[in-house]
Amino acid sequence: MLASCSASQDTQCECDTDFFFLSSYSVCAPCSKCRRGQGAVRECGPQGDRLCQKCSPGTFSEEDLNTKPCQICTQCSDKEVEIQSCMQNSDTLCMDKKLNILTRPAGADGALNIPNWPVLEEEKVGSPAPGPSQFTPLDEGGSNNILAYVSVLAAVVLGLLVYVAYKCWRSCKQKKALSKARVAELGTSPEGEKLQSDSGVFLDSYSLQDNQPSKGTKRESKLDNRLYINLPPHKQEEVERLLQDASGRGWRHLGAALGYEPEQLDLFGRGEAPAHTLLSNWAQREGSTLGLMGSALARIERPDVLTALNSTQQGVSVV
Repeated sequence: MLASCSASQDTQCECDTDFFFLSSYSVCAPCSKCRRGQGAVRECGPQGDRLCQKCSPGTFSEEDLNTKPCQICTQCSDKEVEIQSCMQNSDTLCMDKKLNILTRPAGADGALNIPNWPVLEEEKVGSPAPGPSQFTPLDEGGSNNILAYVSVLAAVVLGLLVYVAYKCWRSCKQKKALSKARVAELGTSPEGEKLQSDSGVFLDSYSLQDNQPSKGTKRESKLDNRLYINLPPHKQEEVERLLQDASGRGWRHLGAALGYEPEQLDLFGRGEAPAHTLLSNWAQREGSTLGLMGSALARIERPDVLTALNSTQQGVSVV
């Protein structure tokens, strides 16, 4: 508002900054902006919109959507070399004549080896004799980057190999622990000792007896396909109660016979009901059948728990 309304005149208004009055529509329209390579020859205001024009030779404009007139091109000094001449959309590009990137390290005779690219007019003062090609620090930096990448890749591969070796060692350790637990419970026989080999495979007398057909194994085979997790809850509680009893061989001996390591059993023992924790964890494993548990109970000499386990099916006797 230029002037407020009075008795002699109406309110006087004009367009705000960056707007101009568009008479054809009687509105204030936003001012136009010049593109790259153009400059403003008339500012936006009461006289109308901003007027843009291409930069003439010797001037340039690098900014897009600018509001300034074209600027005068820069002139390189005597100590600089013109790399790129001035254009409508970019200024003159100059570079110092003494920059090291234009030369290579001095040769054995102390003279500078000039690169093979075309020499600028200002540098054609005298060219020394060509010498052996040498790498610049920039080239050496590229080689260092390649060596760094190769080193990282080698470290990753080495880490994977160490991880695989650790997993194999861990698996062998678990198998040996299970074999030792079975030997401790049953005692090794001459036949079992003869069956030991460098491959780590061990067959004891109990395993040989399992392979011999007998009346007991036929009856026991009825439990092989039944999963422990499918037992009725009251039967699971009875088995856990018998194994929780401190007298005799309890849940810790059963865990060792099922292949658990002492560290895992110690962790289970920290809880209030370690027998329940052990059997709940074992029930989640693949192949946790009643037949496998029956074999483990027989090895730790717990016929009472085996009786409670076999009583879940009518007509199955304890072997």
